[in-house]
Amino acid sequence: MVELKPCPFCGSANISILERYTMCGTVYYVACGGCFNRTKESEDKDKVIDAWERRIDDGNKTDM
Repeated sequence: MVELKPCPFCGSANISILERYTMCGTVYYVACGGCFNRTKESEDKDKVIDAWERRIDDGNKTDM
């Protein structure tokens, strides 16, 4: 099981990788069970996980 970061909007740890079946195949997305924020859908499961895990401040912190 993949451990995902909490929701960047509400802080909920109730995060799920979900799949939806379409006529063209399976698509995946990551969704928050707290505020229902979610990623875009993709046929590539790793791509939606990477999108969820990315944060604007990752590696871009500055001392002020």
